[in-house]
Amino acid sequence: DVMVNLGFEERIGQLGGLFGAGLYFAEASTKVDQYMKPDSNGICYMFLSRVILGTPVEIHTSMNNIRRPPCIHCCSNNNCLHLRADSIVAECRRTANNTFSYLHRYRELIVYDRNQCYPEILMHVKRVGRK
Repeated sequence: DVMVNLGFEERIGQLGGLFGAGLYFAEASTKVDQYMKPDSNGICYMFLSRVILGTPVEIHTSMNNIRRPPCIHCCSNNNCLHLRADSIVAECRRTANNTFSYLHRYRELIVYDRNQCYPEILMHVKRVGRK
């Protein structure tokens, strides 16, 4: 009920996430399904959300322990003078420098400001044919 009434809250995010304490979104509902836990009636819940990415930075490896997006060049120095990105688009492909990807199948979209996202529709989902 809190998210329905007040929206998302990035300030309570945990730094241990793959991309720090952001608000995580996915293009594919199957990605969200990995995190859904059914209630006592077997119903799961997910939001269909509107997310404004602004100027995103594309990332292929984890960047945990961050509370804001990296600079547009992904410098490891958090005090660089480059412009900051508005969000992260975590791509799910393997690269020459990253033979193990944390994101095997699905892109993730991460924002660090609750004003960039809006929980538009709360969907009630009942899984069938699954044990």
